[in-house]
Amino acid sequence: MHALVERLRPSLPPGVKIDLFGDAATEVRHSLGALYANAAVGLLLVLLLLWVAVGARNATMAAVGVPVAIAGAIVAMYVMGITINMMSLLALILCLGVVVDDAIIIIENIYRHMEEGVPRRKAAVIGTKEVFWPVVASTLTSWAAFLPLLLMEGVLGDFFAIIPKVVVASLAASLIEAMFVLPSHMAELGKLGRLKTAASEPPKTRLERSGARILEAYDRVLRWSLHHRGTVVAGAYVTCAVMVVVAFTVKDVILLTEGDPDMFDVRVHMPTDASKEETEALLAKLDRRIMELENPDVEATVAVRGMTRTDMGVSTGDHLGMVTVFVVPAADRSSMHGGRELVSRVSGLYHDVVGPARLEVVEVRPGPPRGAPVAVRIRGEDHERLVELAEQVLAEVRVTPGTRNSNHDYELGKQELQIRVDEQRAALHGLTPEMVSAWLRSAFGATPASTLREGDDEIDIVVQLREDVQQDPARIASLQLMAPNGDQIAMREIAEVSHGRGPGVIRRYQQKRVVSVLSGIDEEVTNSGEVNATLQEKLAPLEAANPDVVFEYGGQFEETQESVDSLFAAFIVAMLLIYTILATQFQSFSQPLVVMAAIPLSFIGVAGGFLLDPKPIGLIALVGVVGLTGIVVNDSLVLVDFINKRRDRDMALDEAIVESGRLRMRPIFLTSVTTIAGLFPLSLAGDSLPHLAPMAQVIVYGLTFSTLLTLVVVPCLYRLNVDWAARASAWLSPVGRWATDPGAAVPDDPADTTAE
Repeated sequence: MHALVERLRPSLPPGVKIDLFGDAATEVRHSLGALYANAAVGLLLVLLLLWVAVGARNATMAAVGVPVAIAGAIVAMYVMGITINMMSLLALILCLGVVVDDAIIIIENIYRHMEEGVPRRKAAVIGTKEVFWPVVASTLTSWAAFLPLLLMEGVLGDFFAIIPKVVVASLAASLIEAMFVLPSHMAELGKLGRLKTAASEPPKTRLERSGARILEAYDRVLRWSLHHRGTVVAGAYVTCAVMVVVAFTVKDVILLTEGDPDMFDVRVHMPTDASKEETEALLAKLDRRIMELENPDVEATVAVRGMTRTDMGVSTGDHLGMVTVFVVPAADRSSMHGGRELVSRVSGLYHDVVGPARLEVVEVRPGPPRGAPVAVRIRGEDHERLVELAEQVLAEVRVTPGTRNSNHDYELGKQELQIRVDEQRAALHGLTPEMVSAWLRSAFGATPASTLREGDDEIDIVVQLREDVQQDPARIASLQLMAPNGDQIAMREIAEVSHGRGPGVIRRYQQKRVVSVLSGIDEEVTNSGEVNATLQEKLAPLEAANPDVVFEYGGQFEETQESVDSLFAAFIVAMLLIYTILATQFQSFSQPLVVMAAIPLSFIGVAGGFLLDPKPIGLIALVGVVGLTGIVVNDSLVLVDFINKRRDRDMALDEAIVESGRLRMRPIFLTSVTTIAGLFPLSLAGDSLPHLAPMAQVIVYGLTFSTLLTLVVVPCLYRLNVDWAARASAWLSPVGRWATDPGAAVPDDPADTTAE
C-alpha cells in the first residue's frame, strides 16, 4: 500500500493529496518492537547477573538454555500454527529468567560438590542426580500453573491460550538441555573459582566477603525464627490476608487496562429512511467541527459513508457512516493522556451536531474484541414495552457520573403501512388475525391466486391491489373481507389502518426480543465495574416492578465476570495439579502444603503492587497471578527436598533446616533474581504495552517478596509440620509413633536436639 500511494502521488491533479491512514501494521511493528527491546534488555540483565554471580564461563553454560528454550518453543509454535505475535512474544519473555533456573540449580549443586573436593566428572554426575527429581518437579509445577489457562472461555480464552502452549514448550526444551547437555559441559569445562564459599577457604574478594556476611546474618535470623516459629508464620499470613483484602476492597477489577488511544471512531447511525445525501451532510458537518477544535493532537480525520464498525464487525447502509480520528504519535502529544482528552472533547459535540442521529465515540484498541463498557440488556415479549423501559434505563444511565455517548440500540424503520387487528371485533365476525393476515398477503401479491402450467413450467398467477391503493390507508380500510358466514366486512370495522414506522431491526437474545442500552465511560472518572454497580442499585425498583422482563448487565462487565470466574477455576485446577505433583515427589500429604506456602507469601507483593498502581486491576494481571503460583513454589520445593535428605542422614532437625537454608540461599536468590531481571524491563513498559506489562509487574512484585519470605517462613512451617505430626502420632498411638512425615517434635534448645 505504501508503494501504491507513492506511485499515485505524481499523477494527482493540483490541490489533491493522498495519504495512508489506519495502517495496522504500524501499530503491530511498534508493539513487537517494544517487546523485542524488552526481551533483549531482559536477556542482557539475566546474563549480567549470571556473570557477576557465577563467572563468565559458568554464566555462558547456564545461558545456553535460553536459545535452546526459544528454539524449542518456536518449533512447537510452528507445529501448532502459532505465529510470532504479541502474546507468543510475551510468553517467551516470561520464560527468559525461568528457563535458566534449572541450569542455576544444577550448576550450583555441582560446584558445591567440587568445592568439597569431588572430581569434576563425578561431581557433575552426583550433583545432577541429587537435584534431578526436584528440578523435574519444579518444571512440572510451572506447567501445572500455566496449563489451566487453557480452560478460560470466550474470546479472551482464545487470546490467552497461546501463553501456556509456548511456556510449556520452552520449559520442556530447557529441562532437557539442563539435565542432559549442561552436566556434560560442566564435566568438561566447569571451573571452580567464582562460586567459592567459606566451606572451601576464607572469602577473599569483596563480593565473597559480602556474601559471607549475608549468610551469617541469615543464619542468625533463621535460628531466631525457628525459635519463634508460631509468631513468624502467623505474622506472615495475617499480613498476607490484610494486604489481599485491602487491595481487592480498594481496587476495581476491569477487563483490560488501557493506554492512551491512537485512534477512535465517531460512529453515526441516521434514521433508516435517511438518504445518503443526508448522511453525507451530517458526516461533513461532524468532520468540520472536529477540525474546528484546533486540537494539536489530531493528526487526520477520515469520513466514510455507507458503513460503520461495530463490536461484531461492519454494518452497511445509506444511513450509516463514521469519522475516524487519528491521533498524533505518543511522543508528539500535548500531554500523556492527549488521546483520551481528545475523545472527551469530541464526545462533547454530541448534542451540537447529531440532530436525529445516534452517535457513538469508540476508541479503537488492539487486543481481543470487547463489548461496550456499559450494556444493559432488556429482554421480554412485548417490544413496545421494552422500548419504553429502555428509555427509562437510558435516562438513568445518562445521569450516572462518568458515562458518555449513551443511547439504546432501538432503531425506527422506514415508513410502512401498519394494520392493527382488533381481535375482539374480528371474532364477532368469525375472523382471526391469522385469517386477516392471509387475506392481506394475497391482496398485496405475496400469495399466488392460481398456477398456470405451460409444458413442464409452472407460472404463478398473482392478483394484487394497484400500487397506489397499497399505499393509501383510507382505501385499504374500505376494502371488503369475506367472513366465514359469507358476510362482507370492511377492514375498518375490525382493524386500524395507518402509516407509521415500526422497528428497523428486531433483535433477539436467548429466544426473546431484546433492546440494549449502551454507553461509553470516561476512564479518567470511573470504570465499567463502578458504573454497572451503580446502575444495578438504581434500576432495582424498575426490575422489581417488571418481573416478566429480564434485565441483564452485559458488555465488558459481563465479560469481566465470566473471565474472572473461568480464571478462578483455572487457579483451583493449578493448585490441585501442583499439590498432586508435590505429593508424588515427597510421598507425603502435608509436605506439599509446606512447599505451597510460598504461594500466599507472594500475594503480599502482588497486593502491594496493586495498591501502588493508580490503575484498576486488569485481567491480564490476574492471569499473571496464576502463572506466578508455579514459579514461586520452585524455591521452596528444592529447599524442602534438601531438608529431607539431610534428615535422612540422621542430622538433627533444626540443624538440617538451618544447613539446608544456608546451602539453598544462594541458588534461591540467583533463580529469583534472574527471573525478575528477565521481566523487569517489560514491567516498566506500562505506557507502550499497557495490555502486557501488568502480567510482568505481578510476577516481579510477587517473586520479590516470596523469595525473601520463603527462606524464613517455609523452614518455620516445616518445623511446625513436624511438631504437629508428632503430636498427632502421640495422640492417636500412645504406644507407637507414626506420621506422614519422618521425624517428631524436637526441643528448641540445640543442646537437647538428638538425631531420630
